[in-house]
Amino acid sequence: MISISVAASSDAGIVTSIASIVTAVLLLLAAIIGFRQVTGIRKQGADTNSKLDLIHSLVNSTLTASIESDLSATKALLLKIQELVAIQKENGIVTSPETYAAMAGAEVKVSRLEQEIADRLHVAQQIIDDKAQAVQRKE
Repeated sequence: MISISVAASSDAGIVTSIASIVTAVLLLLAAIIGFRQVTGIRKQGADTNSKLDLIHSLVNSTLTASIESDLSATKALLLKIQELVAIQKENGIVTSPETYAAMAGAEVKVSRLEQEIADRLHVAQQIIDDKAQAVQRKE
């Protein structure tokens, strides 16, 4: 009996591990049932990988859009808090510590969301570049 374990710390690691497992299984099947029948299985595996890539892309784009929406709303909130502080200052009203805390929290959140979006875009570009290189190697 063959025992297979997958240990990965990221999505890319899991995909790589699964691809390695699929390759090992296909090689075993080739030895058992012959190359001709396995060719069809490999095509099915490639189709499955394509579908998984599409699902992954859709999930990532939806999550990125959600993060961008959250960033936009947080920026709008920060702007309103800043306007409130300015109006209070113009009218000699002391701004509460809670308002300053809310403003600081919004500033931190904006910074975190902007970094998260930049990171996601960087990773997405790396994936595009890697796929382009893989296509070039096949040609």
